[in-house]
Amino acid sequence: MHKLYILAIALLAILLLAPFTSPTPFFSEQKPEPHKPFRILIVPGHEPETGGAVYLDRKERDLVVEIGRRLGELLVADSRFEAVMTRDANGFDPLFSLYFENADKIMDWQYQKKVEAIAKVDSGELVEVKGVEHNSASKEAATYLYGINKWSDENGVDFIVHLHINDDTRKNRKIPGKYSGFAIYIPEKQFSNSVESRGFAEEVKKSLEKSYKPSTLKAEEGTVLEAQELIAMGRYGTLDVPAILIEYGYIYEPIFGKEKFDETSTNMAEKTYQAIVSYLFPEEQL
Repeated sequence: MHKLYILAIALLAILLLAPFTSPTPFFSEQKPEPHKPFRILIVPGHEPETGGAVYLDRKERDLVVEIGRRLGELLVADSRFEAVMTRDANGFDPLFSLYFENADKIMDWQYQKKVEAIAKVDSGELVEVKGVEHNSASKEAATYLYGINKWSDENGVDFIVHLHINDDTRKNRKIPGKYSGFAIYIPEKQFSNSVESRGFAEEVKKSLEKSYKPSTLKAEEGTVLEAQELIAMGRYGTLDVPAILIEYGYIYEPIFGKEKFDETSTNMAEKTYQAIVSYLFPEEQL
């Protein structure tokens, strides 16, 4: 025991007299993990068989699928991205069709979010804001949109891009309306996903302006517009993921006609892709 005591004292002295050096950092030999691909969800507006603007033989729900398909191809070809599209020309992706079968679960979740939002309004924590008026979604369409919001938050989506084409209310639907140009909607500033959505939208605006003019509708002045009541933008706080909704123009504009749409859809997809790259990789000049 006496020898062990002397040995312990000796070891302590060595430690106290040794020059101090900081310990090697625990992670010093580990290389930083490369960033996983950004997951972009592309949502062509409306359902496969119903909804959306119609002008002569043009249907918004079909045109936006083509823009989405081309955008998806550009993203998939870039290893920095992973693209998921909710539907194509054949209908909803089976991934989403299966998810939408849980309609009751989706709407129960939506109801709880609505109750929470109403409580925030009553307490003054959330102020109701009226934006540009839009057509109300059908019950079925609302289920799909809330379902997309819920799925996105659960599945690691980084950004959502909703694709739409606008229309002008008028008596004779066989003649063009009086407005033209694109607009971009983002979540209202009180929503958690608003700030990043605005930064993303401003890049899209800058990119589209190279080929197209902003909307001439007075209510869409400013081009990037906040919306609190659009389900796609997270109504009742149902979405945390940054999201934008692009109205690429008005359906009766010549650029959406058969003769020009192949060029139009290609260019719109390219401009949207370039904006995504510019926002996420600002050091690159496209």
